[in-house]
Amino acid sequence: MDKQELFDERVHLYKDTLNHRPVKRVASYLMLDALYAVQFQGKSLKEATYNPELLLNCTSEMLETVICDGVGNIYTKGGMFYRMTESKNFVQSQEGFLQHPEIYTLESNELIDLINDPFKTIAEKVLPRSLGKMDEGFPMNMYTMLKAYAANSSYLSKLGAGKMLVGKNAGVPLIYTNLTKAPLDYLGSSVRGLVGLFKDLRREKEAILETCDALLPLLTATGELSFRSPDRSFPFIFMPTLVPHFLKTKDFETFYFPTFKKLVEDLTDKGFNLVIQFEGNWERFYHCLQELPKNKIFGIFEFGNPKVAKEMLGDTMVVSGFYPLTLLGMGEPEACVNKAKEIIDILAPGGGYIFTTDKQITNIKDAKPENLKAVYQLIQDYGIY
Repeated sequence: MDKQELFDERVHLYKDTLNHRPVKRVASYLMLDALYAVQFQGKSLKEATYNPELLLNCTSEMLETVICDGVGNIYTKGGMFYRMTESKNFVQSQEGFLQHPEIYTLESNELIDLINDPFKTIAEKVLPRSLGKMDEGFPMNMYTMLKAYAANSSYLSKLGAGKMLVGKNAGVPLIYTNLTKAPLDYLGSSVRGLVGLFKDLRREKEAILETCDALLPLLTATGELSFRSPDRSFPFIFMPTLVPHFLKTKDFETFYFPTFKKLVEDLTDKGFNLVIQFEGNWERFYHCLQELPKNKIFGIFEFGNPKVAKEMLGDTMVVSGFYPLTLLGMGEPEACVNKAKEIIDILAPGGGYIFTTDKQITNIKDAKPENLKAVYQLIQDYGIY
């Protein structure tokens, strides 16, 4: 089988699994930041955030040794933009990772601006306040932004063209290319910060509800932005989550779920499918997730009882995750393989299952290469229906 045939076979495997159609074997998804591939090949992290060719070459070489049916977006943020703008939102560590510290860009009394005109407020307040150099004043702030934008565009254009080629040449599809967030997650990560958000949930309840409603059209459009595939059903759209596992069940039902559900419905009604990373333990929210559109979601769960998740959500979505990334980083190959068998035996029966870890692999310390190879080889050999 040539690489194009293998690529097409794997795309169909994902689609059939999502739709709970019979398949011959369990699909696997390698959920990683592309910087892991750079470390896997022993190359410089910092250089890779400025040199997309290095990032792409390392990913291509890693996919020759780790057998998987799909990877994420083969992406990492370009360091030049964040360095030139003195970003507060993403700060590069000495190792080379871009870290996301806790910041806020709007005061609670400015939420009214976000309600009245989300796009204008994000463009004129949220984004400039997350970038230190934008405080310099005109024209220096504009000059800095133009230079940073040009550098970032060059990095992303090379990365964008190359990552699709890497996937095709390896016979491994990218399972998502676009990303969006639920309104409350966006507020917590980019606008108010978690500390500010939880104060607002007590003191500014109506403003939070109105803000979530106001952000919904913009975040729906973000998910669709630059989606290039003529087939909207694949690749998927990725949705990370942040806030829910910190919420009381009542607050989840009141503040989070209504606009989260509406965002999911708006995108799936347009023919898109979603990969949702359910961070933390969502067991007390499963009754809500049962209301989501069927056969449209590849759900990756971090904590909880996989048997309960399969029983309650198996007819609604692909129930995946639950494999502890810590084991790949600290365990031995035999223990890692045995745990993978245990998870497969619970989640694979009846179909609708894709193997992946409970968290994204980012650092070489997260997963020993020998453990990663052993587990993903096992999926090919053991995950047969």
